[in-house]
Amino acid sequence: MNRAGVIRTNSNANSNRRNLAATHDSDDEDDHPQQREGGVQNSTVSPSISPPRRLRIQRPTTNLDSSDSDENEGNISIVSNAYSESVRNRTMTSISHTDSEGTSSLSPSNMTDTNSDTASTHSELDLAIVQTLNINLQLLIYSTVLEDLKRLGVWIKVAPISLAETSWDNVGILVEAPYPRPNAKKVFLTIDLTQQVLDEAIKDESVGVIVSYHPPLFRAFKRLNLSDNSQKIALKCAASGISVYSPHTSLDSVIGGINDWLASGLGPAETKPINLKPDPPIGHEGAGIGRLVNLTEPVKFGTLIDCVKSHLQLKYVRVGYGERNDSSLVSTVAICAGSGASVLNGIKADIYLTGELSHHEVLAANVNNSSVILCEHSNTERGYLTVLKDKLLELLNSDEEQKLEVVQSQLDKDPLTVV
Repeated sequence: MNRAGVIRTNSNANSNRRNLAATHDSDDEDDHPQQREGGVQNSTVSPSISPPRRLRIQRPTTNLDSSDSDENEGNISIVSNAYSESVRNRTMTSISHTDSEGTSSLSPSNMTDTNSDTASTHSELDLAIVQTLNINLQLLIYSTVLEDLKRLGVWIKVAPISLAETSWDNVGILVEAPYPRPNAKKVFLTIDLTQQVLDEAIKDESVGVIVSYHPPLFRAFKRLNLSDNSQKIALKCAASGISVYSPHTSLDSVIGGINDWLASGLGPAETKPINLKPDPPIGHEGAGIGRLVNLTEPVKFGTLIDCVKSHLQLKYVRVGYGERNDSSLVSTVAICAGSGASVLNGIKADIYLTGELSHHEVLAANVNNSSVILCEHSNTERGYLTVLKDKLLELLNSDEEQKLEVVQSQLDKDPLTVV
């Protein structure tokens, strides 16, 4: 038996199945006084074991009595990452009421397929196992926010992982909560998942998934300790029943993503990726790293600076003028959200627009006759969350089965302030 009373098969799985079947089907009631029609009754769990808050049943698909086939291994699994919709539906129709001691009363016939003795045996065995654990089966039927995002294919439509810089980036599902919050209905957006932002999400009991643009888990580790900030975040999320997803560079590269949003604040222009993504997914042609913007009409450098500040709602930005001044006309802008040196280095453009560059990277740009606008790292990204929120709401609200909310952190902010 694994943690919290979770049952999984092991090397003795075939023997265990035969014992379960014998216990259930025996006609000798004197030898098995607890056995009655409909499964095990009056069974209790050891006081040292707490039933998990969320369980899923995957119904066996092969003959439990067969001892010759390795295919039987793993067929009984009370916790499954891909649980069967058919079992979920049968379970929903089977629940009639919950008695005073928290045990659900079920009709095994409601969980079976018509005219199927094998299905009946399997369903009754599932029921016997669950009743033995004394678990309220109503915990089995709710859907999680993460499952709804997967089912709707949200991230395939918004920012496929294949568009990310997977050679160094860490994107996708970073934490999958083993026992998700039962009443969760919100997706929580943030740029950085700090301890303060995480506490904000945890306090809202409706939050089921955190979408953190920057991956809070980035480097590999061999243990989980509260003394490490990233590991502490992962542990707190799992313990709180909250999953974490990070899109990061896939959201930079996608058409209509963060870099295109940055470019949209500069005025009429033709925009294209600095480096096109080879073989992008269908529907995401033209995606790529960074953006090169050719303004329809040249503008004064000072005017362009004001456009950037207005678009990002910033009072101040840092500017490396080089040989230019506010009255100089500019017509090309190379863009990379966040830290842009690796993308912008060597690109011919009048202006580099990014979050941060080092001292020597700014000097190198000026030598190549490129002026620089620096807005601080996450200031070039955070404003896009309102756009992402609208996109997610549109996709999630298209589902008639489950309506989810999307909220944005009120505590997420750039760690640097100009004073």
